Amino acid sequence: MVTYLAEIAPTSLVLVVTGSLVMAAQWEARLSDLAVDVRLVNRASAALALLENPSSPRQGVLITTYERLRNGPSRQALADVRPGLVILDGPKSPGADDLAVLARARSVIALLTTGQQDAWAGWPVLASVLPNQLRQPSRAVTVMSFTLTPHEVDLRKAALALLRNDAPRTPDQRLYQSVSLPSLHAQMLRLAGRAEKNGDAGNELWTVLDAIEDFLADDDRLAILVRTVRLASRVSSPSLVVAPTTADMVYAADALGRAGMQPAASVSASTSRAERRAALGALRPGRCVVTTPVMDELWSELPSGATVIILPTTDDDVLLGEILASTADVPGLQFVKLREA
Repeated sequence: MVTYLAEIAPTSLVLVVTGSLVMAAQWEARLSDLAVDVRLVNRASAALALLENPSSPRQGVLITTYERLRNGPSRQALADVRPGLVILDGPKSPGADDLAVLARARSVIALLTTGQQDAWAGWPVLASVLPNQLRQPSRAVTVMSFTLTPHEVDLRKAALALLRNDAPRTPDQRLYQSVSLPSLHAQMLRLAGRAEKNGDAGNELWTVLDAIEDFLADDDRLAILVRTVRLASRVSSPSLVVAPTTADMVYAADALGRAGMQPAASVSASTSRAERRAALGALRPGRCVVTTPVMDELWSELPSGATVIILPTTDDDVLLGEILASTADVPGLQFVKLREA
C-alpha cells in the first residue's frame, strides 16, 4: 500500500480516514518517508490551516479519523477536498459524510476485516489476506469466555429489535459498539426520552426497559472480570479495564467497587487529556482503572507489568490491535480479552 501511495500522492491528493487517532498517527509514521506533504488533520489548528489556504490541496496525503470527518472544524475543512484516492481504514458502513467524500473521489479503497465485509458487499476485492498470513503479535492474549443466560439473550434480542426500528431516526447512534445489557439499557433510555417528548412511547419499550433493570446484576461477564482483576492484584500488577461504552464502564466500576476493589479512576470521553494521563499515573501495583477506548496516544504510557482487560465490543480485535501496536515498547504487559461463549 505504501508503494502504491508513493506513486499516486505526488500528482494526486490522497485522503486516508481511520477509526482512531492512534491509527492515524501510525499512518503518518508509515508515510513520513514519502517525498510528498503528509498532513495529519487531528485537531482544530490543523483544520483551520486547511481552511485558511485559498485553494484546496491537489497532491500529497491528508490523514484524519471518521469522527473528525463527520464533526467539528475538520468536517468543514474537508468539505471541499476532492481527492484522487480515498482510503477507508476499517469502516463499518458508509455514513452520509463518508458517501459525500466517496462521491468526490476518483478511486476508493476500503481496508476491511472479515466482519466488515457484508456492509460493503458488491465492491470488487483487490486483495485478500488470510488470518494465518498476518503477523501475529509478539505478546500472548488470554481469552476468557463468559456465558449468557437464556433470559439475557432474550432481553438483548428484544432491545436490539426496538433500537433497530428507531435507527433511521437516529443514524448517528453507535448501536453495534456494544450489545451488553448495560449499554443497550442506556441507549433505550435515550430512545424513551425522545419517545416521551414526541408522545409516542409504547408499552413494549418500557416493558423491556423494566425487564433489563430488574435483571442487571453481577452477571458471568462481571464475575470473570472481578476474578481477573483480583488475580492481578494478588501479584501486584496494576489493571486497566477497557470498556466499550460509558454504560459498560460504570457497570464494571460499580461491580469492582462492590467486590472491594474500587477503581482509582474512571475515564470516558468527557475526561480531559490531563485527567486521562493522571488516571494512568494512578495505576499503582494492585490498583485498577476503568476506561472507555479514549486513551489514543496515551496507551504507550501504561506502566510496565500492567494487565490490560478488554471487555467485549464488536470491534475488540481492532481495539486490541491498536493497543498492542501502541504499547510495543512497554515491557511486561499482559492482555486479557473477555469473549461471549
